[in-house]
Amino acid sequence: MTQTSDALGQWQKRLEDTFAGPNGICGERGIDLRRAESDHLAQLLQSTGGYVRLMDAFFDFFLHTLNEAHEHTPRVNAFAYAIFIATFRRFRASYNVFWDGYYRDASALLRAIIENVLYYGAYLHGYIALHELYQTELPIPASEMPLKEFFKHARKHRFKLDKKIRLKMLGDESFQDQKQRDHLNLVLGTLHTDVHRSESNIVEIMNQFVKEKGTYLMPHADPELASSFANVSYFAAWCCVRLLPFISSPRLFTDDWKNRYTILDDSFAFYNKGLTGHLAELGEAYEHFIRKQLTFAMPKESE
Repeated sequence: MTQTSDALGQWQKRLEDTFAGPNGICGERGIDLRRAESDHLAQLLQSTGGYVRLMDAFFDFFLHTLNEAHEHTPRVNAFAYAIFIATFRRFRASYNVFWDGYYRDASALLRAIIENVLYYGAYLHGYIALHELYQTELPIPASEMPLKEFFKHARKHRFKLDKKIRLKMLGDESFQDQKQRDHLNLVLGTLHTDVHRSESNIVEIMNQFVKEKGTYLMPHADPELASSFANVSYFAAWCCVRLLPFISSPRLFTDDWKNRYTILDDSFAFYNKGLTGHLAELGEAYEHFIRKQLTFAMPKESE
C-alpha cells in the first residue's frame, strides 16, 4: 500500500510534535545519550593509552592485510576471505560499542571472533576442512527435504563440528595443560554469559541497583569493568594477527607487510607480559595457546 505525500508528512509531523524535547528536537534524549557516549570515550582514553595504540595498529594491519590479499595472484579462497572480512566487521563493531560505554555488550560480540579463531586454527592444523562450517552433508538433496528436516541436519552437523574443534583446540586432545585450558575455557564461559539473555549485564545492573540504590542509565567510564573487555579483546586480536598471513600465501605479502607483522606480533607479546597479579596466569595461558595452537610454519620464498 502506497502512502500519499500528505499522509507521509502527517505521521512524521505527529512524531515530531509528540517527541519534541525542550529544544524542539525530536528524540532529544537520544542526542543527550550520544553526548554521554562521546564523553565516556574521552574519559576512558585517559587510562588506556597503551591498549588504544596496540588496537589501533591492529585494525590498521587487518585492513592492510585484506587489501593486499585481495590483489594476490592466485586469488585468495572465497571461504577464507569471507571469514576474515566477517571477523573484521564483528571485531570493529565490538570495539566501537566498547568505546560507547557498553562493555558487556561489546564482549558479547567477541565470542564470534574467538569462535572464528578456533575454526580457522583447526583448519590450518588439518583437523577440519575449510568448507565444513558452511556445507552440511545431507542424505538427499536439500531441495527435496522439508525445511524443518534440513535445519535438524544442519544443527547436528554444527554441533559435531564445534565439539571436534573445541576438543582439538582447547580440549583433551589439544597441546595445553589442564590449568591453562581451564583459564581459556573460563574466558569463553564468561563470553557465553555476555551473549545469552545478557546474563552478565543483568547481574551487573542488579549489583549497581542494590549497592547504590539505583543504576547508571547513561554510559560512564569504569576502568575496572573496561579492563574485562580489554583483557579478552587484545588476546582475540593477537590470535587474529597470527592467522592473518594464511588468508593467502604468506610469501606473497610485501616486505613492508612482513615488517609490520613482526613488530605487531612482538608488541602483543610485550603487552601480554605486562599483565600482573591474578591476570599474570591468564597471560601465560594466552601465550601458551598462541605458541602451541597458533604458530604455523611460514613457507619459504622458493616454495
